Amino acid sequence: MAATLAKVPACVLRSGFLTSLKNNYWSRWTGTRAQNMATLPFLCSMFRGKASTSQRLVDRLVRDPTVVQGNWKIDARQQSNYAFRGATHNALEEQKHDNEEETTQETLRPDEDIVSVVPRADISGKCVVANTNIKAGTHLFTLYGDKLRQPTPYTIQVASHSHIHPEGKLIFVNHSCSPNTQFQYSPSWDLYAVRDILPGEELTFDYTTTEWQMAQPFQCNCCNTKCIHKVQGFYFLNPEQKAEREAVISPVIREQLEEQTSTE
Repeated sequence: MAATLAKVPACVLRSGFLTSLKNNYWSRWTGTRAQNMATLPFLCSMFRGKASTSQRLVDRLVRDPTVVQGNWKIDARQQSNYAFRGATHNALEEQKHDNEEETTQETLRPDEDIVSVVPRADISGKCVVANTNIKAGTHLFTLYGDKLRQPTPYTIQVASHSHIHPEGKLIFVNHSCSPNTQFQYSPSWDLYAVRDILPGEELTFDYTTTEWQMAQPFQCNCCNTKCIHKVQGFYFLNPEQKAEREAVISPVIREQLEEQTSTE
């Protein structure tokens, strides 16, 4: 360094040019550093903003269960195809709770296992039997399940081209021409005991009160004095059998009966 300065003319050293150049370089370097330091908080705020956006999205998913439930989205089409739940399952539970407060009928709570599904002894298949005494008027099941346009041997007709594949134990309730349960159709389709049911007794309802034409007719084994023998649907009953069931048929069967009567 000293050797380099020795080569500089004395007039340049006395003028202070080198000192000025040094100071200028230092000021420029410190100014750039200061500018970079001033930029750092801005970059940090950007990262914080991204993190907060992600957090807000997570918070939304947690707070709003309708956005994602489990690993799949619920859309309007899926909800409309899941019949007789109301808008949601919670809506149905709220409606049932309101109905319980407005009526004196005994209602089956989900934690009360008063019925069981067991194999039938006389034929292949299963049935629903009472585990305890069930009084007349006791609510047993609410109809809900997948909606189908075509009937199957297990569906229940709820409109002219709409059939419900029942969920739960209701799907195992068999037919009888002298049943101990029957449906009530408002506001939802609910199965009630129509008389006292003893422990071990099978629960049954009359399929012809809900089916206009059965998808798969079958032979009845109820051995009742008024047994129709072959269960094919309400359409195939004789006038006397139709009159006996007219008070308890579903709105769908009533509508089709009126259409049939008007065309005859």
